[in-house]
Amino acid sequence: MASKGPSWVLDTCVLVTASDTSYGHACLTASALLEAVGKACCLALDHEGEIRKEYSSNIRPQSHAAVWLAHMSQRQRLVFFTHRVPRRHARRLTELAFDTSDWKFVGVAWRTGARILVTEDSDFRRAEVSGYLQERMGLSLLQIPHALAAIRKEGI
Repeated sequence: MASKGPSWVLDTCVLVTASDTSYGHACLTASALLEAVGKACCLALDHEGEIRKEYSSNIRPQSHAAVWLAHMSQRQRLVFFTHRVPRRHARRLTELAFDTSDWKFVGVAWRTGARILVTEDSDFRRAEVSGYLQERMGLSLLQIPHALAAIRKEGI
């Protein structure tokens, strides 16, 4: 498949926020982010299917995020990488007590050219973890509003 923009990783909380109107303004911002990613980027998932499985168990089948995800698939805007975290990084993430259920997002983001992971998960905000992911693994950890602003500013 020819490149259709940078490949971004979206943590499950992004899709959940976009699908739940009880989040108010955050829901609107997350929905706008999904639309912007859909136009400008590819969504990076794992070959192993764990990210998709987590998405499916956390969003309703007819929700905005589920419809968006199906649309991304139909438009061939999904790209796949392994979710395995390289051994040297896995050792350090274990030492930092980083939740292993989030490793799949890190492993995929590390393999994309953009190395962008959009998340609202508090596990990623712990100083030691975010510092390691950004400084040692070269990931950009963006919260939803910052990710939306980045797409709009860069004109990706």
